[in-house]
Amino acid sequence: MAAKNLLQRMNELISAHEQLLEAAEHKRRVIIQHDREELTKCYHEELRILEQISKIQKVWQQTASDYMREKGLPSDSVTVDHIAELLAKDEGRDDFQQAAERLIALIQAIKQTNQHNRQLIDRSLQHIDVLVELYQGSGGQEVTYSNPASAKYASAGSMGNRFESKA
Repeated sequence: MAAKNLLQRMNELISAHEQLLEAAEHKRRVIIQHDREELTKCYHEELRILEQISKIQKVWQQTASDYMREKGLPSDSVTVDHIAELLAKDEGRDDFQQAAERLIALIQAIKQTNQHNRQLIDRSLQHIDVLVELYQGSGGQEVTYSNPASAKYASAGSMGNRFESKA
């Protein structure tokens, strides 16, 4: 019975990780679109899914400990690989191993998607830094274009007015 529960919990973990992968892919599209409000929603959705995964993992850990106790083995640190070795063929070892491989593949895909999202965010921040530097300028220069010739005449005109008023 515990072996069947282990597989059921593993499938729940797979489902939750699939949701997390979808959320990460959605976040990538939102980052590209520069939609701050939607990005905040993505963040909250990811937090919700991560909390769900945490709860499922705790239940899985408890189920795995129960299985280990059924087998008369210590249940201190139970791993997926250890469980897979102990499961008999008739307990669904092949299904469990396939589920474990699927979960590992999903986790890798989530890591890759998050890395890509991080790179997109870094590029956006670099772009913002460049824009800030352009706006600040060097030596107090103005950001907007002004005709240098008109600036000469304007300053010469003001000097001319000063001379005329004193004379």
